[in-house]
Parts: sequence; C-alpha cells; structure tokens
Amino acid sequence: MKRLTERLCAELSRHLTTGKRPVIPEAGVIFWQAFADLSAARVFGEHGPHPLAMAEVLAWASVRRVQLVPRHLDVIRALDGVWLDHARAVATGKARGPLPVLTAAAFDAVF
Repeated sequence: MKRLTERLCAELSRHLTTGKRPVIPEAGVIFWQAFADLSAARVFGEHGPHPLAMAEVLAWASVRRVQLVPRHLDVIRALDGVWLDHARAVATGKARGPLPVLTAAAFDAVF
C-alpha cells in the first residue's frame, strides 16, 4: 500500500504543478475518485482550505457503499496532505498558479 500511496501522491503533485494529466494505476482509481469527490466539496475558512474531515470521508464511503479500512483512509489523507501543501505554497507565493481545484474534469482526464 505504501508504494501505491507514494505513486498517487506523486501523480497528484505532478498534476497540480504542471497541469498534466495524471496517470493513475488501476489499484488507485477508487482512492483518486474518493479524493476528487471529497476535495470538490472541501470547506474553506478565513485562513484557507481545511483538511478533509473524517466524517466527510466516512459519509462518502457510506453513500458510495465502499468499505474503507484504516490503510485506505491513510491513502486519502496522504493525497489531502499533498493538496493542502500545494494550496499553502500557492497562497504564500512559493508556487505559481491558482489555488488547486480537483474537478470532475481532472478526474475524467485519467480515463
């Protein structure tokens, strides 16, 4: 699971910094989809985007009828960490571009 997490995080980082289409391994599609859905509904506060709430992740899994185990949650949280790091870098001027948004179009580009 560690290698899959690293690969997904690397692809997300590459996608956010270059805008290029991510290459997602088949084993990672469910995690990518979960993260894309959850990130699109992300809460923003006065200090920027909030991390994904565990309650939101569990609600997503319940609605989608996907059984998540702790290591699956770790993958989604790792993707969220990459996204938040990039968002902070953009907000502080350390990275270029608009605040990252993982849209349905970005997800669809994988297929």
